[in-house]
Amino acid sequence: MMTKDEERKNNRDDLFRLFWKVVHQILIIGLIVGLFFGMYSFAYHAFSNEAYDASSTRKIQVVISKGDGTGQVADQLYEKHLIIGKNRFKVRKFFSKYSETEFVPGKYSLSQSQGIDEIMAVLCGDVREKEKK
Repeated sequence: MMTKDEERKNNRDDLFRLFWKVVHQILIIGLIVGLFFGMYSFAYHAFSNEAYDASSTRKIQVVISKGDGTGQVADQLYEKHLIIGKNRFKVRKFFSKYSETEFVPGKYSLSQSQGIDEIMAVLCGDVREKEKK
């Protein structure tokens, strides 16, 4: 038979273990929820045709050289404030109909009001908005 002191100690130990078990489960659930919302947010922005600034009418010149890859083009578009994120552009190109299409070399006038789909169509040669010399 246990004494009252031993019983209290066992109850305290059980409560302590239960407390940390609950904290552990809450942290795991929080991590899962956080990962879900992070992935959802990335996917939403990567696959929405969001313009950098939908109200902009300013034209920005972009120069594509022969052999420029998706990373180089994404860097240039990001630096010139035509796209919101480099990785979003790369993912979008990978999953688009242009995944196997190279960018057409040339000078282009693009607007911040164009979405990724429009920019990609221009740079891959579907839409003729090449700047006239």
